[in-house]
Amino acid sequence: MRALDRDELVADAAAALSAARAEAGGRGVAFLGLSMGGHIAMRAATELSFELAVVFYPGWLLNSGFPLVGPVPPLESGDRIAAGGAFVLGFRGGLDHIVPAEEWDQAEQRLTRAAVPHELVTYPGARHGFACSDRPADYDPQAGADAWRKAYAALATHL
Repeated sequence: MRALDRDELVADAAAALSAARAEAGGRGVAFLGLSMGGHIAMRAATELSFELAVVFYPGWLLNSGFPLVGPVPPLESGDRIAAGGAFVLGFRGGLDHIVPAEEWDQAEQRLTRAAVPHELVTYPGARHGFACSDRPADYDPQAGADAWRKAYAALATHL
């Protein structure tokens, strides 16, 4: 994670977006990411225009700390997310050690203040990684199933 460069990441996301648009046949496109992938989807939403960002337990939305985040965390650019038009659907577990409740609440406030259409969901008792069945210590079948159901519904609605 420390070796990733945010500008290179955005360039890669732009290339992926271009390829997805070519394959989408005129339909919308989405970025979907878990953990660091969720951060990447949010970073992409600050720089690119697309229809939907689905983010599971995305870290580092409001704080820096290494090159991937850069000097400006994604939610410092909430107005840029609004300008790009993405609906943001986010999930976190109530026991998440990477995305604390206070940060999630601040993310909600910043998205609302920037008029970004969004829904942020917290699953009480769920941990970071709750949607990944290959992480048995963190996996929560009920929370994971509900989040994936909501993600698929958002894909159907926004694309």
